[in-house]
Amino acid sequence: MVIFYTSFYITTLSSIKNIAEKFFALYNDSQLLRCKVHVIFANPSHNFSTTSGSKLITIKHIPIQVNPSHMYDLLRVYGRLISCKVLMDRNGREQYAVIQYEFQDAAETAMEKMQNAILKGSKL
Repeated sequence: MVIFYTSFYITTLSSIKNIAEKFFALYNDSQLLRCKVHVIFANPSHNFSTTSGSKLITIKHIPIQVNPSHMYDLLRVYGRLISCKVLMDRNGREQYAVIQYEFQDAAETAMEKMQNAILKGSKL
């Protein structure tokens, strides 16, 4: 097993913090060059408060041209994301997104807003 450690300091600039949070949501627990990526913040105050109040939602019928970064940008407005994964079904014909929000109320708001929404011509 090979373990890679990378750390970076997050300044108080909100834009850098937002980039770090996006990287965390998109790539934490993913595979990169056949190695598992595990992201943690060097400063504990930037970590997520707790995952006990978090909630997972699944969005089906994601168009093929939509990537995880696009989904993150679309859904981040409803709350802080812990995880944002866009996956292909077993047949390789359709994508779906598995989203985890830090807090349940943000997930419920996102579900309400995304219900029957149209994304790149496809109804979600």
